[in-house]
Amino acid sequence: QAVLDRNLPKLIELTDLQGDLNVNSNYGSGKATLSDIFKTCQQAGYAYIAIADQFTCAEHPTDFNNHQLEEQLAEIKKLTPKFPKLKIFHSLKLSINKDGSVDLPDAKLLKQLDFLTIRINSDYALPEAIQTKRLLTALGAHPKVKQLSAPNARLLNQRTPIAINIEKIIEA
Repeated sequence: QAVLDRNLPKLIELTDLQGDLNVNSNYGSGKATLSDIFKTCQQAGYAYIAIADQFTCAEHPTDFNNHQLEEQLAEIKKLTPKFPKLKIFHSLKLSINKDGSVDLPDAKLLKQLDFLTIRINSDYALPEAIQTKRLLTALGAHPKVKQLSAPNARLLNQRTPIAINIEKIIEA
C-alpha cells in the first residue's frame, strides 16, 4: 500500500553514503579522469573510493592492459597526496573464465593493488551447479580477490540473471 500511496520510508539518504568500491575511470569504460573522480568524491564527503576498471580479457579485448595499469598506478600514487581526507583504494575488475579461473595482471603490478574484483562477463547460460562452482573457484583464485561484482550477472531489461546458488556464494 505504501508504494501505491507513494509513501515509502526513506531508508538511506545520499549523505549516508561513505564511498564507492567499484568505480570505472577513463582508463576503462568510464568517462571521468582519476583527478575528477577524486575531487567529486572528496566534495561529496566520501571517506573512501576504489578505482576498479575492467582488465583486458577475451570478452573485453580492448579494455586496459598491463601497460595502462602501470600508468594508472603511477597516476593514483601521484594524486593520492592531493586528497588527504579520501582513502583511495586501487582494485581491478577481472572477468571469470568458464572454468572459474581469472586472467591476472603482471605479478609486479598485482602486488601494488589493494584488492581484486571479479565478475562474470560470458557463458551466462551454464547450469546452476556449474555457475556456482565457477564463482566459488574464482573467489579462491587469488588471495587479493575480495569483491564479487554483479553476482548474478543480470543486466536490467537486457539480460536475465544467471542461475547460481547464492547461499553457497555468500557462505564462501
